[in-house]
Amino acid sequence: MSKLSTILGLLEKIESVDIAVHQERCVVVRNRNASCRRCAEACTSGALSFTSDELVVSSELCIGCGTCATVCPTCALEAQRPNDAELFAQSLRAVESSQGKPVIACSSVLDTIRGYYDESHIVEVTCLGRLEESLLCGMVANGADTVYLVEGACDTCPHTTGHTTVSLVCDTANSLMRMCEHEDSIELVCEVPDFALRIPEEGRCCSTGVSRREFFMQLKDGIKTTAVTAVNAKSDEYLGSKTDTVDARYKKVTRDGTLPHFVPNRRERLLDWLSVIGYPACEAIETRLWGHIGIDERLCTSCRMCATFCPTGAIMKFDDEDGVFGVEHYPTDCVHCRLCADICPQGAITISHTVPTAALAEGLYDRFEMAAVKDPPNQPKSIYNRMYALLGGGQVYER
Repeated sequence: MSKLSTILGLLEKIESVDIAVHQERCVVVRNRNASCRRCAEACTSGALSFTSDELVVSSELCIGCGTCATVCPTCALEAQRPNDAELFAQSLRAVESSQGKPVIACSSVLDTIRGYYDESHIVEVTCLGRLEESLLCGMVANGADTVYLVEGACDTCPHTTGHTTVSLVCDTANSLMRMCEHEDSIELVCEVPDFALRIPEEGRCCSTGVSRREFFMQLKDGIKTTAVTAVNAKSDEYLGSKTDTVDARYKKVTRDGTLPHFVPNRRERLLDWLSVIGYPACEAIETRLWGHIGIDERLCTSCRMCATFCPTGAIMKFDDEDGVFGVEHYPTDCVHCRLCADICPQGAITISHTVPTAALAEGLYDRFEMAAVKDPPNQPKSIYNRMYALLGGGQVYER
């Protein structure tokens, strides 16, 4: 893994008017042993990639689609044009205008039918990979019967990884609504629905000069054979870099010795929208969004590093007056970043995709009591002991 200073410098390069970067939220910045590579795996343009376990940033390739922000579990990357609030406002207008049948389409599709669709019914995004679950569930909670996601010829698109992301988001959103006994409301389609099109009158179309028959022929051919070329690189004026970087290594720890926490707003909004759609009807749900941890007490050394580095506070330390101590796990705040499992020195932590719905709906949590460390896991001057003391835990043992 790259050195922390290298990661910080590289993350700065991707920041622009399209993408905001919050370095202190990145799990790789919080701990270099983090295995998260989601932004690079989902990047549609090659602006982010990992080569020989080194992060590579080619900011000139960024198209500002926001797919990296969609998959980032901690919102260390956030799309800005439009941002979440602006995109949601556009989506709600489409819900109202279309009488509950809004359409969201990628630019490559709409480029083939400019002037032939009702703009009030359609929300345009650079790539459907920009969409995430809180947006889609929020549209349904606010009156959408069906949300149509129109994708282009993704198999020939140079940004085809966006298809993988939107397919995953679509499936997750529908599974969450099924959890609330709501029918699937998100449809991934390859053509703009007829109700959102502006059909020319019989004869010639005054704006283009083509006949009604020719219009449909062109529309059919255009959607099926969309020749998507690489999107032009953003102009240099839009690709600035920060000059006053705050080094995340010097962020203050909290009073209990843990690093600062941040729960993504979109996760909180998603839970709010699901509560509007309906109360969970099943005991558990399998989802990529939240995680449910388990701790093997036979392996655990009570270091509580999992709580120290947890980015959201889903794992929190507790110290009772009677001397009982350990950690508490709140699945509702867990973003399944896997950092806790990645950094556990003894491999005592497991993470399940299956989360009790009561934990999401009612905020229930798990409590793991820990035993005092009897045998030293390392030498007195080991990195483990020095870090434990530095982050508020005191020295593990003395000789």
